[in-house]
Amino acid sequence: MQPNKRLKLAARRLRNESFFSAPQLKRDSLGCASTMSTFQVTTLIAIALATAIYVWRGVQRALRTEARFFQALVAQLSRLLEPKGFRLTRNVAQASGLRIATFTSHAAVVDAVWEAREREISLVRRGSDKSELSTADTVARAHVPDGASAHSYAAATDIILGAAESLESAA
Repeated sequence: MQPNKRLKLAARRLRNESFFSAPQLKRDSLGCASTMSTFQVTTLIAIALATAIYVWRGVQRALRTEARFFQALVAQLSRLLEPKGFRLTRNVAQASGLRIATFTSHAAVVDAVWEAREREISLVRRGSDKSELSTADTVARAHVPDGASAHSYAAATDIILGAAESLESAA
């Protein structure tokens, strides 16, 4: 074979090799689900768990804040209503988020009601012979926004205490 022809053949082989032997990207066959590495699965589980813990702690913190708010309000209402002849006869917290504190006298019943779902605190008054809240007159109502600041809780407390001050003596 002639040297010239050998060079052309070698050159053609090099061109073909470099063209055809370039690294190819591997891909999954069609219809095959891609797999995740153990590290990726572990990372996703850790992120999901951390998020759940963060949300749960926030919910617990909100529930504790609401409980402290209602306990403080009941204590202040007790100091305000006892000289008027009322005494605290019931202070109940239900799993649904409803909290009721009942102050009773011989002539009337006053309830402080916290409805967690509506985020409302109400002061209602009913005759001592009427047992249902549905027959009561709402004396005051205040809304506390979700995630409220201490200022919002204080404003709601002031509304309820102001209404309780205006209640007539039970004696």
